[in-house]
Amino acid sequence: MTDELKGRPEADLHRQAGPLTWTCFETLDHVGDCFMGYALQVTSRSPDRYLALEGIDRGVDFIHFPVELGVAGVVKALQPLSELLAAAVLIAPPDARAFHNYGVSDPAGFAAMGAVEALLHGHDVLSGLGGVPALPSDAVEVVLERLFPAVERHADGPEATLLWATGRIELSGRGRVDSEWTWDGTVHSC
Repeated sequence: MTDELKGRPEADLHRQAGPLTWTCFETLDHVGDCFMGYALQVTSRSPDRYLALEGIDRGVDFIHFPVELGVAGVVKALQPLSELLAAAVLIAPPDARAFHNYGVSDPAGFAAMGAVEALLHGHDVLSGLGGVPALPSDAVEVVLERLFPAVERHADGPEATLLWATGRIELSGRGRVDSEWTWDGTVHSC
């Protein structure tokens, strides 16, 4: 996602992000906040509830990007946040468990959650900016196996399956997934 954004330095991040009601900027802001929140949560090892912190203005968000950042600034901010999540996943023992409202998860689950945020919202943002490159099929497969184990793969491939499972596209032979979809963050064998 960030490599694609780097190639669009003058992109208008105030455009709608694909099918979302958020702008591209708000969507990228959300991704950064997820990276930070997931890093804090997985290292908290708190399986019963979210880490006892209050976000900005006592809300649920931990961070917000300054609106004037622009593409280069957002990309520069996302990079260390993604690395923070990666580091948190690496230092947490594999048997660590932490709460998420889609299921108590382990470090691998939080890594997959970060990946799905980047993949899907990267797709949303790039769609809103005009033109979407294919999602990396290896990363999509990992996300599908870890977070969507019950979703039957579609003949159109892993990208189509993930986009369908998250309500972004329709697929032949399947009803549309509504906006209340969730992933399965619980620990299970892949």
